[in-house]
Amino acid sequence: MQGELSVTPHPDGDWLVTTGGTWFAVPPRLGRALLPLQGIRLDRASVGAFLDGVESSLSKDEIVSLEALAHLLLSGSSCSRSLFALSGSNGGARRRALWLRIPMIPGRLVGLIASKIRVLASWPALTALVLLGAGGYLLPWLIPDSERAVVGVPQTISGTVVVLSLLLFLITALWHEFGHAAALSRQGYPPGGIGAGLLFVIPVLFADVTPIGALPRKGKARVDVAGVCFQVGLGGVLFALGSLVGNQGIAGGSWPNILATSSRSAGIMALAAVVWSLFPFIRSDGYWLMCDLLRVPNPERPLSGSHTWRLTWFLVVYRLLNVAFLLIVAGVISFRILHLWGILIEWLGWPTESYAMTRTGRILQVMVMALMGFGLFRRVTGMLRSSWMDLRRLGNGRFENRIS
Repeated sequence: MQGELSVTPHPDGDWLVTTGGTWFAVPPRLGRALLPLQGIRLDRASVGAFLDGVESSLSKDEIVSLEALAHLLLSGSSCSRSLFALSGSNGGARRRALWLRIPMIPGRLVGLIASKIRVLASWPALTALVLLGAGGYLLPWLIPDSERAVVGVPQTISGTVVVLSLLLFLITALWHEFGHAAALSRQGYPPGGIGAGLLFVIPVLFADVTPIGALPRKGKARVDVAGVCFQVGLGGVLFALGSLVGNQGIAGGSWPNILATSSRSAGIMALAAVVWSLFPFIRSDGYWLMCDLLRVPNPERPLSGSHTWRLTWFLVVYRLLNVAFLLIVAGVISFRILHLWGILIEWLGWPTESYAMTRTGRILQVMVMALMGFGLFRRVTGMLRSSWMDLRRLGNGRFENRIS
């Protein structure tokens, strides 16, 4: 086994057993039985002695289950077909959605902060955050036209405004991830760390919410939407503050107006990020919410087991729309790279027509297209193959029904 054994109790649901980066959800009775192994690096001898010692206190079925779990613990397996492993649920799948992961905030600190703010993760509080954000974004339209006309706007976007806008946006993005962590903490499970990574070719932040696999469907949905609610609330507040300060008719180049412009820009970027994350075609909040509500761990793979024809058709159509969406996004990004590169070097004051800058832009475009092409080919071919397999299965089922 890799790493020490950690057992995390839960007041109402399954207990969590962690070892070597793999999470398992076990019934409370088995979790209590494993408590003597807390913090111990297991080997076959210690596990054998442990199983011999608990045989008298557990039923035959529980002993069989405990032996199966012990085998997984010793092998470090994360078998998705296991009755225990969370890696087969969306908990583990979320960890694998990013191909680059850089830790930023350790899990212990995230858990501490999440425990302090989890009061905001109740359904009424999440609703209030959304209403607060919506009010903030609508505020400029509630201001009379005569007052709105005196808003001070800088004639040029300075580097200070860009840096402050990105910094404030980063704060809303971190607050988003703490929303996921707070929702998980409120339901009795510890969140992991927060970090940065690459989704497709887009830099994103992530929160490790692997224990979400032990939650019921409603609990998973709360974790899925909490980040969006948190970010909408804070983004709306920033946008409203920027609008209020800007409406004082302050000169465009003054610090108050720079802060106002930065706040409004950060609020707009936060709203755009929320809308983007809700698209069910990228592995973000909207995607995971759809998976959890449908109880489908991975909608891009062929369905296994018995499912209704409605769900099968829904997923076939979803995959085809997903393929179209990914191809459009990849095309737009590929052909806009040079334009964005030109804006960047012009803002930095570098010579836009020089051979070196043009060559660098071309190389950057090829690199981005290569990265996208590799991941895109695998996802697109996988979804098309899954749709074909589900359609064949659906057709065979209908044929059998007609005969019978």
